[in-house]
Amino acid sequence: MLKIQSFCDKVGDASLGIKGKTFTVQGFGNVGYWAAKFLEQDEGIVTHIIERDAAIYKADGIDIEHAKAYLIEHALSSATINAMRLR
Repeated sequence: MLKIQSFCDKVGDASLGIKGKTFTVQGFGNVGYWAAKFLEQDEGIVTHIIERDAAIYKADGIDIEHAKAYLIEHALSSATINAMRLR
C-alpha cells in the first residue's frame, strides 16, 4: 500500500515507500521479529514493539537485532519486559 500513490495521497503522506516512516510492531515472535527486520532493512523506523502485557519503545528507532539479543540473553518473556525502554 505504501507504494501506491493514491493510498499515500489519501493518508496525507507525499512520499512513497517505507523509508523514513515510523512503525509499531505488535508481537515479537517469528512473524513480528521478521516483520520488524524487513521494515528496518527497508529503512523504516520501528519505534514500538508491543506484546499483550508489555512494550518496548525508543523514539529514534529500535535496533531489531539488539532487541532480540537482549531478550534472548536475559531470557525475558514479553511479560517481564513491562514497558522497558532500550537505551
